[in-house]
Amino acid sequence: MYTDNIQIIGYSKDKWAIAQLGKSLETIEDFHEIFISNISSEELYYNFVLNISLKDVKENEQKPIEGEESPNEEPEPEETNKE
Repeated sequence: MYTDNIQIIGYSKDKWAIAQLGKSLETIEDFHEIFISNISSEELYYNFVLNISLKDVKENEQKPIEGEESPNEEPEPEETNKE
């Protein structure tokens, strides 16, 4: 399994819809490159293969999910009551 790309294999009734899908995916910030590598005609529809290259994510650039600790952060010590 590759973690730096995604391949979508699909079909559509027209080429324009495939092109629109590719253009819409270009607006996603985490995608580096969108490439439609193949479009072929089958009777009433078009088969296509769309490849997406993902941007590199460096470990220190990962944003923590709300409520979770960052992978680079030390956990905060718990308070203890001294009597």
